[in-house]
Amino acid sequence: MRVLNEEPMSVSDLCAQLHITQGAVSQAVKLMEQDGLVARVPTTDSRSRSVVLTNKGKNLRSKLIEQWRRRTDAIWELEQEIQAPLRTILEDAIEALEDRGFADRLSQKYRGDE
Repeated sequence: MRVLNEEPMSVSDLCAQLHITQGAVSQAVKLMEQDGLVARVPTTDSRSRSVVLTNKGKNLRSKLIEQWRRRTDAIWELEQEIQAPLRTILEDAIEALEDRGFADRLSQKYRGDE
């Protein structure tokens, strides 16, 4: 819901924006569709569909925006308190884990491959 706005988006575009797998996006879209928050709409290419917020989804998104802003403000306060760029650290950790997952890293330690 965070990345969906007025324009329909393909599942591929959602994956790219969110940095998560197509399976995860498809599952979330399916659940949101069941709840009436999104709808799938035809694209110019009749073989594919895009995802768009319904009116119910738009109403919920507008309420969530304020919640997201408050959380971002709280994270900023925490970053100031601990004097560390928490969001940057998390983004770097996500990028590193995308390159090589934690399960692989842990498996390597159990095998003794250093």
